Amino acid sequence: MQPAIQHEKLMLLFRQPDTDADGFIDRRDVSALAQRILSGVGEGGHSPTGRELLSALDQVWEELACDADTDRDGYVSQEEFTQGMRAGQLTSQDAYDRYFRPGVAAAYQVIDRDGDGVVSRAEFGTLQQAFGTPADQADQIFEQFDADGNGLLDAAEMTRHAQIST
Repeated sequence: MQPAIQHEKLMLLFRQPDTDADGFIDRRDVSALAQRILSGVGEGGHSPTGRELLSALDQVWEELACDADTDRDGYVSQEEFTQGMRAGQLTSQDAYDRYFRPGVAAAYQVIDRDGDGVVSRAEFGTLQQAFGTPADQADQIFEQFDADGNGLLDAAEMTRHAQIST
């Protein structure tokens, strides 16, 4: 991957959970992201899927803090995040399986509003809106994720393409 493209991808991955745009990711940011996802679909945090999402994203924070918060101040800076990504601490299959996969799976369950096992473009758009992704970019991402071109994302397409790699 070209260095400029790699850098932009890393910055996008950092900005998505930095919900207050203060240049750091902390537990409050990750919790706010979960609440934005739930709010976007009209789901409460006390429903089974809501609790699962909150728990999964809390686990994401715990692992991210463990692996990337090198100064142990409770905040992951952009520099710490970038260093962790480039060092492979956050991109290995093991790291992905430990904490990103549960978060992606929980988000998938929440946004699959009709429970049909697939995510429509509109459902995916709701998730991307919570991440602050502009609608045109959300459509582009959907097209990239939709490997079989059927206009729907199944769980395998979501998790395969959501995996972080640099």
